[in-house]
Amino acid sequence: MNYNIEISKNTPTKRNGNTQNHPTNDAIDKKCLTLAKAINQLIRDRNILVKIAKRHESVATQFEAMIARHQTIENEKINFLQNQIHGINKQLQSIQVMLGELNKTNKEVTPNATIILKQCGISSPLYAGRNVNDLSTIKQYVYHDLTKCVARLHVCFKKE
Repeated sequence: MNYNIEISKNTPTKRNGNTQNHPTNDAIDKKCLTLAKAINQLIRDRNILVKIAKRHESVATQFEAMIARHQTIENEKINFLQNQIHGINKQLQSIQVMLGELNKTNKEVTPNATIILKQCGISSPLYAGRNVNDLSTIKQYVYHDLTKCVARLHVCFKKE
């Protein structure tokens, strides 16, 4: 007996008087294989999308860290400028005291100026043990402190 019978792609059958074509096992296998390939491609695409999402999440975390660092740097700049302004204000107080003393008398500075400066906690050339009893020396100190104020302002704006 010869069992090598060729099976057609579609085997007609008769149902309720109508002839219908049903796919053969080969056709079903082919469709299943195509469907399996499509499912595998969807799984690969999903895995790629998951990787992309993880990368985006990582980048978002890095941006958040950069923003936090930037805010820290900005806060440090603000603190630096506040410290510079505080120092400038102290120097200006020192200058005001010395100018006030110069206005009181054109001959010499009273010891009161040094006491006031010490109470204000002002760092001034007056504490260097130098002679502050003549007018030209006081003018030099005022000029020196004004120059330091300008230099500090320059540093403040240069840092920006």
